Amino acid sequence: MGNGDQGGGSGGPCDACRIMAAALLGGIVGAVVALLLAPKPGRELRDDLRRGATTLGEKASATSGALAEKAQAGVGRAKELASEVRGRVAPRDEAPGEAPAEAPAEA
Repeated sequence: MGNGDQGGGSGGPCDACRIMAAALLGGIVGAVVALLLAPKPGRELRDDLRRGATTLGEKASATSGALAEKAQAGVGRAKELASEVRGRVAPRDEAPGEAPAEAPAEA
């Protein structure tokens, strides 16, 4: 449970997502503040903002792709764990994955 990529516990993949989102948001805020406080003419500032927005869009796209991959890996791992638990919980006389036999209905 010490790794951030393992499920369960407080250090799960969701924490990694939050950290990446916070870093991205911090970068955005820092870039906007730097551009707005820089002494430049209006046209130059607009060009810088346009370039910054383009770069930000590219980074956001790359980050969202990485987060989607991590989410898919987490879903796969959760399915594996659920299957494993299901196999452990199945009654001893049934094979894992088999449906339990129906009890005869009493009238």
